[in-house]
Amino acid sequence: MSLSGKGLLRLLLRKVDSMKHVLDWFDTLGRPQKAITFIILLPVWLIFPRMRQKVKDLFVSLWGSLSLWAADTRESTVESAEAFWLSSTYKWHKFRGAPLPDLDLMTMVAGSDDVRWFIRSGKAAVRSAKGILAKNGVRITKEDHILDFGCGVGRVIRHWKKRRTPNLYGSDYNPSLIDWAGSHLKFAQFSTNELKSPLGFEDKKFNLVYAFSVFTHLTAEQQFFWIDELNRTMKLGGHLLFSVHGQDYYLPDILQKDRARFTRGELIVYGGDQAGTNICTVFHPKKYIYEKFARNFEIVDYISEGALGNPRQDLVLLRKTADSSRLDQADALNLGAREEAKV
Repeated sequence: MSLSGKGLLRLLLRKVDSMKHVLDWFDTLGRPQKAITFIILLPVWLIFPRMRQKVKDLFVSLWGSLSLWAADTRESTVESAEAFWLSSTYKWHKFRGAPLPDLDLMTMVAGSDDVRWFIRSGKAAVRSAKGILAKNGVRITKEDHILDFGCGVGRVIRHWKKRRTPNLYGSDYNPSLIDWAGSHLKFAQFSTNELKSPLGFEDKKFNLVYAFSVFTHLTAEQQFFWIDELNRTMKLGGHLLFSVHGQDYYLPDILQKDRARFTRGELIVYGGDQAGTNICTVFHPKKYIYEKFARNFEIVDYISEGALGNPRQDLVLLRKTADSSRLDQADALNLGAREEAKV
């Protein structure tokens, strides 16, 4: 090596940081980075021990470029996978005879156009329904009649399809939702109801009626009407399953001025002039359900935050123990009006 070469080497070596500085940097790396760094640098580390800082600088630059490339690749891959999943999901459900609604209809009933959430939340709701029924020894047979009250476009009822029974029914006040469900979900029978008008079903027809995220959007008067009307359509000993906004999770969503009333057991209603939509939001104290809501019913079970697929809502299971009558309905409307006056 020439003297000029030796002089240049000495100049470079003077700029190399200490061993301690390099080790401190190495400690800041994550496990994958440390492993890759070790594999790449080990030969250089052994052969040229005084060139460590230069190798480190080169690797940091290289690692930064690789990290940016990996992040961009991951983002594009995820976007492509989501697009493929969305397309294939629609095709798969159509192939199985249970197509998905348009995104605008999906948003109306689920509050989101996320296809995965629409499917998973409906499936989770059925799972929670079956769970609470099994927990309390309630067995649903293929001969039983089931009503999805407030069914929308069939977010939940589509997951009862495997029962292979003609005894599935859905009812909703929105005719556009019912038109879609009736046209596409042929395994069930669908009908339209008013916000406060008798259903078109005979007395004592259903073994099970469920209503996920329905009473959470109705005024007090409407709720008392429907609890009695559903009672009319149910067989003696049948079960009513529904979800509510309860105290354990939803108390922070109630205005501070209304929390004392809620904890005393009073129903809290916001946006009652738009009942039946997601704008109308209702909060049910547990005391209210036990003392006023469950008329002519026995409370079988109450699971805080148990309504899967309807995030954080409480799940309530009632058993019909007495028939409602016209007098009961009149009393219910009067009670509902009194509750409405408190709001």
